[in-house]
Amino acid sequence: MVSKSRAVISQRTSACSFGAQQAGRRSGRVRLCRCRLSELLNNVPTAVQDVSLTPVGKSYQNPGWLAADDHGVYFRKGYLRLAPMISSMLYFLGIGAQKAGTTWLYRSLQLHPRLGFPAGKEVHFWDKHRDRGIEWYRNQFSGDDDRLHGDITPAYAMLEPAVIREIGQEFPALRLIYILRNPIERAWSHAKMDLRTKGLALADAPDGYFRQHFRHKNSLTRGDAEGCLRRWRAVFPAEQLLTLRFETLCHQPRELLRRCCDHLGVDDVYQDQSLPLPCNISPGALPPMLFEDLFTLYRESIVSLSAYLG
Repeated sequence: MVSKSRAVISQRTSACSFGAQQAGRRSGRVRLCRCRLSELLNNVPTAVQDVSLTPVGKSYQNPGWLAADDHGVYFRKGYLRLAPMISSMLYFLGIGAQKAGTTWLYRSLQLHPRLGFPAGKEVHFWDKHRDRGIEWYRNQFSGDDDRLHGDITPAYAMLEPAVIREIGQEFPALRLIYILRNPIERAWSHAKMDLRTKGLALADAPDGYFRQHFRHKNSLTRGDAEGCLRRWRAVFPAEQLLTLRFETLCHQPRELLRRCCDHLGVDDVYQDQSLPLPCNISPGALPPMLFEDLFTLYRESIVSLSAYLG
């Protein structure tokens, strides 16, 4: 028997055929298409025909474009699952930026009872381990713990467009989170971190180390927030990518987490909960001469990013 909630949802339909969805299921990928919800609900696996749909997020009043797999129905702003089958899928990605509080975000989201990171932080599949195959990656998020699974790997901010398109093909309904940080502060923090990994203190830095580090492709690409956002927004709709600011993390951490919860479609459980320290800024003030160097490097990109973000 179809539940009352399913019947209500089925009345909200949009036009098109179910064929593309069926092809997507056969290939093992989630395909994005437009179809009648009644058709979709009639074509879910027989093993879950009689279970009710549970709303996650806020989008089931106007479903619009959607995707589905053997576990449920994805919407642009939420997910309707065929309970109890919600796991064995990736639900969200944290894509950066490096040195913008992603470790703090990971530790904080770990505290949420509805969110999980079964593969840990920084899986690095899309930038380092694609040779392991997409099924290996999918399997990292399998299980029956009834949580929404994520992968926070800041290096994903630097991915090439072709790789991001592949992610979009495999996981079209992903929720994305990106934390912006002033590129001057980010570059300085990055350089200090790499110095520490060499076992050196600030006073022991070789001559020219910082200026050379600032100009390295790795540092410049990680600091190119506009480039990152443009590449990801070219594949994913703007509403699937939540952009946050490092300053909010430092001064209003609960507000930042509230926005994350809203974006991921889960309850905000953080207002009365103890949190990790919100801002871990390493010691060592940026010397004026190096600030001038970084300002020269990033002046035009800061102006451009400001105009892009409006």
